[in-house]
Amino acid sequence: MIILTEKLYDYDAYLKEFTAQVISCTPCEKGYKIILDKTAFFPEEGGQYSDTGTLGGCEVFDVQFENGELIHYCREAVSGVVAGQIDFDKRFRNMQNHTGEHIISGLVHSLFGGENVGFHLGQDEVTCDYDIELNAQQLREIEFKANKAIYKNLSVRGYYPKTEELKEIKYRSKKEIDEAIRIVEIDGIDCCACCAPHVKSTGEIGVIKIISYMRLRGGCRLFIACGLDAFMDYSLKHNEIKAISALLASKPEECSSGVQKISDSLKKTAREVNFLKGKILENAVKELKPCNNGMLIFTNELDMTALRNIVNLAKDKSPCLCGAFSGNDENGYSYIIYSEDFDANEKSKDINEKLSGRGGGKNNMIQGSVKANRQAIENYFSFSSSFSINSSLVDL
Repeated sequence: MIILTEKLYDYDAYLKEFTAQVISCTPCEKGYKIILDKTAFFPEEGGQYSDTGTLGGCEVFDVQFENGELIHYCREAVSGVVAGQIDFDKRFRNMQNHTGEHIISGLVHSLFGGENVGFHLGQDEVTCDYDIELNAQQLREIEFKANKAIYKNLSVRGYYPKTEELKEIKYRSKKEIDEAIRIVEIDGIDCCACCAPHVKSTGEIGVIKIISYMRLRGGCRLFIACGLDAFMDYSLKHNEIKAISALLASKPEECSSGVQKISDSLKKTAREVNFLKGKILENAVKELKPCNNGMLIFTNELDMTALRNIVNLAKDKSPCLCGAFSGNDENGYSYIIYSEDFDANEKSKDINEKLSGRGGGKNNMIQGSVKANRQAIENYFSFSSSFSINSSLVDL
């Protein structure tokens, strides 16, 4: 495989401007595909998106490896010798995050034996995937030691070792590499095969923050932010905490306990309201007249216990079928239905199929939820011909 373009970023990640000879400029659906004899533009590779910038004053909006060639995508055609300029703010942001990922991955490997099996450096988030699960305590240790590595301002070195030298180097790699291997080494922290630009020393990262994590395919995925990304994340959340603190009239460090108190109070109030609504409905149910054709009762925001109480009170007035539905047309309805006449298992299956529901039951009672609106529920139970409508309890 012959690559015509010399990769200047391999030797100087801080190179912002350069001149190059245009080897080819070919029209395409996106605009023009341009090949240069050398470039400072890093393509989409190694889990991160490409550099952007300009060539001869024309926008470079994407850079890709295609069939062994490094392709610059431009809106306009260029020719001859051109001046290239990369968006260095984006480049440096990527350098901070990618070097930060190396530190975290090196620590995951050395502390817990985990391997990095995936990395994505997008414009909106940065994720790292590992083949082991990590708990909160382990992640705190990793994050703490990662930031200690930053404060030590360790050297970060990217280089192509000779074949014999490479045999003596213990390095991480996510895949088999069939071309010259470039090593990125961080003193005492990590040694990894990587093609991307990195900062010269860990101090340039500034700070590393593990934002969140999740289990993934027997391992875990970390969401991280480094450098300016971490600062922006902190600033946003700091402002939010200040706003919440003001609303709670509490200190920022006491916001969680303040929110917990409000949450507990709201839950208690909701239980009390639900209990009182249930009692009101129970009294209303007692006033209903017996109905031989079946009875459905609709109401808003009752829990299953209250619904069950209503059905137990009303079922003697309509033993052939008595159902209580709580909810609304937008979000759907929870229900409990009693009948002396149906097979609970078969009826719940039919309701699930016809009314987009979930649920089940046994004996003479079923319960669950449906996504259907009220009209569809009434139509399903054939109200127009077989059932009487009890509408006095709707929207209580």
